[in-house]
Amino acid sequence: MNFKQIEETCETIKSFLRKDYQKEALQALEEFIRKIEDEDLETQAISLWARFNAYKRKERQDTQDPDSFRRDVNRLRIDIAYLLQECKQTAFDKASLKVGNELSNIAKEGNFAIEELKQLNVILAESRLVELEVTKRMFGSIFSEEERSLIDRNSQDLKAVLKRHGIEVDLVDSDAEGNESMAIQSSSSSSRRSQDLSGDQVQLLMRMVSGMLKKR
Repeated sequence: MNFKQIEETCETIKSFLRKDYQKEALQALEEFIRKIEDEDLETQAISLWARFNAYKRKERQDTQDPDSFRRDVNRLRIDIAYLLQECKQTAFDKASLKVGNELSNIAKEGNFAIEELKQLNVILAESRLVELEVTKRMFGSIFSEEERSLIDRNSQDLKAVLKRHGIEVDLVDSDAEGNESMAIQSSSSSSRRSQDLSGDQVQLLMRMVSGMLKKR
């Protein structure tokens, strides 16, 4: 049960008690306890039912003084109200625990999503760094001094970002046969991985840079 349902149930039972509908109040209270799933509260409700049925038998048999009977009935109504208050508190406690668990799960999912995003940013930064380093090595001589400085600044910025994630970066030749292939070696305390730029990717990058130069 959520908090709104608990409040509505309690108001319904209180309304029965105000009207002196004790049987209806006990029935609604019993259903309330069933939803709460508390054995101790269920035992107390059974005891109240036993008292109610005993009073009803005395009323039918007319074996009790009317004033005494009314006092007993009033005490029963008060005890139902006390049990209702206990049920309400227990229901609130269980609802709060459920909400707390749900929030904890949401927080865990959120942390996982943040970690995934961080990993994606690292991968993108590594890829971009490879592109910049290849461009500088293969076409640096045909760029202006200002353009080479911009490439260097971007490379340093990317390396700084990766370093904040515990990743030290070095660009090395990865093809022992001398083919056009380069790799970025990334190492941290927890992992080591490499990201290759194949010959085809280098050729594509060359065409892209050539296109850019033609527009200059």
